[in-house]
Amino acid sequence: MRQIIRELSRRRIAFLVVVLALLLVIAIYVWDINTRDNAKSIDSFAECVAAGNPIMESYPEQCVANGQSFSNPAQSIQ
Repeated sequence: MRQIIRELSRRRIAFLVVVLALLLVIAIYVWDINTRDNAKSIDSFAECVAAGNPIMESYPEQCVANGQSFSNPAQSIQ
């Protein structure tokens, strides 16, 4: 009887491990898709700011997204 209970416990643990692994793979896949979509859609300072990226306190202002830097065209260097 005890052996049957142990076997059931092992099966439950194995099932939970498989389910958690699948959830992790799905989460990584969704995160990767969202990251790639953000990288493709930012082409200007306004889009960078709209995406919620930080604005550097410089003159002209700069916004950095996905390794690219965008300067604020409304500010000019004299």
